[in-house]
Amino acid sequence: MPSSGYAQNTDPLVFGPRFRYSNCKQFDRHRGHPTGMQDLTPGSVILFGSKQPGRTAFALDTVFVVANSQPYALRDGDSLGAEPFVQRTVVAPLRTGPGWEHLAFTLFDGATHVDPVAGMFSFVPCMSVDREPFRFARPVIDLPGFINPKSQQSPSGYTERHRVTLQTASDAWRAVVAQVFASGCVLGHSLTEPELLAPGAAKTADDGEAAARNPRQRRTC
Repeated sequence: MPSSGYAQNTDPLVFGPRFRYSNCKQFDRHRGHPTGMQDLTPGSVILFGSKQPGRTAFALDTVFVVANSQPYALRDGDSLGAEPFVQRTVVAPLRTGPGWEHLAFTLFDGATHVDPVAGMFSFVPCMSVDREPFRFARPVIDLPGFINPKSQQSPSGYTERHRVTLQTASDAWRAVVAQVFASGCVLGHSLTEPELLAPGAAKTADDGEAAARNPRQRRTC
């Protein structure tokens, strides 16, 4: 946790039996009200990513397909009945936000490979662990009408006047999948939950070096 006392949660959460999306861009702190990102319907597709430094291209991090959802308030987040891993990596850090205890969000469950929505499922671009070099560039996605390469982090397409049909969402998802494959990546859709360590703890590797196991670093929402 930073010295400010505010902890960054993991959103979307890609580890476990299904992906979860909990809060990013769901509340407009400037206007003081929820956004349309709290009211997404099954089959909605969210592309998490960012602009590459010095470029306008959109680098894809995660594709999230909405399966179902439930509202929750931080003051009674335990009512979600979620797994301990979700409580610790998603809800508990949110409660550390200054003045956030009164906020309400929507916890979305992602569609899975074994239980898709209209053939769509949530995934992250990935490559085999036995390839060299180990690191790889995130795929760049071009999706006119849905991705605005000039925007840093502003979501688009979720307002009522921009709603699309399930078929249109499915076509867009398949276009993204094709571009991910064309980049040389494959679709990672089942990621085992990492071991949770006590706050501030590090696990000692066999060679004696400290190896802290944390969920992969993400951009700040």
